[in-house]
Amino acid sequence: MEKLILSEKQFSSMMASCEADEIFHLFCEGATDLVPEGGLGLFHARLTKLVTAARRLGLEATGEIFQFCVIALTTQESFYLNPILVGAWQKIRHKAISFSALVANWTDETWDTLSRGHHYPLEHTLESEL
Repeated sequence: MEKLILSEKQFSSMMASCEADEIFHLFCEGATDLVPEGGLGLFHARLTKLVTAARRLGLEATGEIFQFCVIALTTQESFYLNPILVGAWQKIRHKAISFSALVANWTDETWDTLSRGHHYPLEHTLESEL
């Protein structure tokens, strides 16, 4: 019997896809207005990209990743690349603040900036932007 050996990239992609399944389930339970009626495969692919981005930014808890995805779908999908958040991601990575606590302290100005800011395509790498 042959052993299946996955590269780290393949394993990470598989795990992100599984986690996106869980996040999708949370959307179906608690944010149904954000779930499209059609194109669920594309929606799942978007969630997978967002889950991957959230993980790379230092988010670990499923609830915080769900919150990250909700914000992405209600402001701009690439909100996390906005330069006003660079310092915040560093604090999150160093466990100085949780994502939920960070969001709770966002001002109306922050929300406005994230909602109307520049569009940052998901193809950007976080390393080049942060």
